[in-house]
Amino acid sequence: MIDGMGPDGIAARVQDLTARVVKIQTGYLYHYAFAMLLGVAALVTWMLAGGAL
Repeated sequence: MIDGMGPDGIAARVQDLTARVVKIQTGYLYHYAFAMLLGVAALVTWMLAGGAL
């Protein structure tokens, strides 16, 4: 019980996360450019909504 929620559980979650990240990292430049565009659009939207830094 304790190992499942502690060290073993954390290690399993890290493995799950890295498996997802590997699928996202395709190596295609346009994928990274699109992700940056989404991030900039989200930042601009947030700042215009009144959450300026």
